[in-house]
Amino acid sequence: MNWNDPPEAEASTMENGKTRGFFPTLIDVFLNPGQAMTTLAAKPRWFLPLLLVTAMMAVPVFMHMDALVQITVEAQAAASPEVDDEALAVAESITGAFFLGSILVGVPLALVVFSVVYWLIFKIVGDEGGLKQWISMTAHASLISAVLGIIYAVVLGGPTEGAQDLPRLSLGFFLGGEGPLRTFLNGISVEGIWAAAVLACGARALSQGRRSFNVAFVITLAVMLVGAVVTAIFSAFGQAIGGAGAG
Repeated sequence: MNWNDPPEAEASTMENGKTRGFFPTLIDVFLNPGQAMTTLAAKPRWFLPLLLVTAMMAVPVFMHMDALVQITVEAQAAASPEVDDEALAVAESITGAFFLGSILVGVPLALVVFSVVYWLIFKIVGDEGGLKQWISMTAHASLISAVLGIIYAVVLGGPTEGAQDLPRLSLGFFLGGEGPLRTFLNGISVEGIWAAAVLACGARALSQGRRSFNVAFVITLAVMLVGAVVTAIFSAFGQAIGGAGAG
């Protein structure tokens, strides 16, 4: 796997626009990320990759929608024993729509937000990459999570007992139950670290070799960790509100 194109190759691609096509670039994300990110730095493509990633991330949810809805509704019923069957049926419909909406709306929104964060950080440290380039690179790097998510859904199956999310290989995989700690550890996943490394190739390509891969990787990995912390905080806040409401 080639993480870094030589600086002279990156500069040549950026200046002369010698890039690979749409589908070869998708494959390069996995097999030759240095080439993929150099291509996207020279010729950003973001719309179709964004749609593709969103659709692929919806596949595991559709595969295990019934289990996800059942576990979530059962947790709500346990918190409010007085809820009748009719209310639970309505809750099932709402929960299913929520899971679907969280993918169709949440995935593109999250990718754009992370792209803005990367763009601002690397702009502050002196890189010249544009927001469109970062959205393009973030969308392509997210293919890793999308593909592995489908593999996880097939190999690891649906949500485990007591969990309201799909299993994946992360630091939180072997930690049972729910809570902010597990949410944070779930944010440190195999695909997340892999995607951070791919985005580091993108940062290096935008700097045309002036920035080392190692430095860029530290930055992209730090952003991923901060995202995991923020997600854990919101999870704790939501659980606190839910607990207060149940009380």
